[in-house]
Amino acid sequence: MEHTQTFCITVCTRRRPALLIKCLDSIADEISRNGSNSFLIVVENDDRLMNAAIVDELKTKFPSVQISYQLETEIGIAAARNRAITMGLASDANWIAFIDDDEEVEPGWLGAMQRAAFEFDAEALTGPVLYSYETLPAWLPSLSLKNRERGSRLLTAATNNAAVKTAWLRSRFPTLSFDREFDFTGGEDSDFFYRLTDVGGRIKWVDDAYVSEVVPAPRLEMKYQLARTARVAENAFRIHRRRRGIAAASLRYAPKAIGRFGRGLLLIAAGLALGILARTLGARVFFHGCKALASTLGTALGILHLKLNPYRS
Repeated sequence: MEHTQTFCITVCTRRRPALLIKCLDSIADEISRNGSNSFLIVVENDDRLMNAAIVDELKTKFPSVQISYQLETEIGIAAARNRAITMGLASDANWIAFIDDDEEVEPGWLGAMQRAAFEFDAEALTGPVLYSYETLPAWLPSLSLKNRERGSRLLTAATNNAAVKTAWLRSRFPTLSFDREFDFTGGEDSDFFYRLTDVGGRIKWVDDAYVSEVVPAPRLEMKYQLARTARVAENAFRIHRRRRGIAAASLRYAPKAIGRFGRGLLLIAAGLALGILARTLGARVFFHGCKALASTLGTALGILHLKLNPYRS
């Protein structure tokens, strides 16, 4: 009975062929092993199809897996995700799943999602990400695996490992869709799933539906980490402002930003001092101080209605 739940698994991609190959291969292999009628949709976000050879090779390798490949020429991650939803809604799939193109699904992921679809009374499902690193700097703490109770109800989710019930979404789309304001800023997934729960959708945690991600070395540089922290803080403020208004967002985030500013200055000073005696510890403390200041900057940008657009390329 579990395998009657069909998943339309969507992947949006733009100019990351090496990562895409691993991602699609893991999904197609999982569908093939699962033996279900689930299928794969790939949306290329570019001015032309760039990865046709990759998809053709995948179809040859997994002839039993249905794979659709579409182009979305409106550049922006929200535009691409909405194209994926549109394709999923036009199918007979029970669920539309989202996997980012830098993830790989772990063996058993699809079965775990199918079991959860029957177990939980939910409109959306999401699961954990296993992170590994090309070269983890000594000053950067690793991302810990989220340890939540199975079936926990969440307020939001991310497209690195999530699924939405097709029948529930069909009557709400395109009102409930990925917002084009987030095309180049990131945060479109958090915004989408917050709005999903705002209209009564329930997101449940599937503790055994794993995906994995290898974090590349460029994303482990301090410059990238601090820019990402500022972007995440700005996105968080903007999302809350759009949901609850400027006053509520300011009351929630401004006091935290002020506290982070003071703590950041103290941590930077402490890190510089500690670095004389314990270089690694000092570097970690210094990084946390810089991260606190970056978060403060992000909140300030949100208050000023200024956006960071790292994906405009």
